[in-house]
Amino acid sequence: MGSGKSSSGRLLARKLGYEFIDSDTMIEMQQGLSVADIFTKLGEPAFRQFEAAATVELAQREGLVIATGGKLMLDAKNAAILEATGKVFCLTATADELFKRLSSKTARQRRPLLQGVDLKQYVNQLLEERGPAYQKYQQIDTTGKKPHQVVTQILKIWQTR
Repeated sequence: MGSGKSSSGRLLARKLGYEFIDSDTMIEMQQGLSVADIFTKLGEPAFRQFEAAATVELAQREGLVIATGGKLMLDAKNAAILEATGKVFCLTATADELFKRLSSKTARQRRPLLQGVDLKQYVNQLLEERGPAYQKYQQIDTTGKKPHQVVTQILKIWQTR
């Protein structure tokens, strides 16, 4: 969350001539509800079911750059599906950078998990909880970088694989 997946993903897709898909946006369109409303009205377990179904659907397509929700790749089944069909990169940033990016009122409103939490504590908690699981993926540090710099780094790695 806040690592630059969407902005860098859109640019990467353009450079590759691929379609960009944000898994959360896809779920919103399919369900006719925002992620925040899904969490509020249907609960997180329902959202995770929608997320798993979206993962299966996306893995069957080619020519995509996918920005996943933060927990999607923590589910072993989701991760295995996407790893089997494409290259996976983990965009990271320092806690201070994430705090800065997520501090705006707009950023907090769009993210249901940020409602009513101490943002600094929450960011540190997420990094601690998710960090070990994300270590198995190619790490791209986005701290202080513009999307075009992130994309250049991804393309260099992609071309050497």
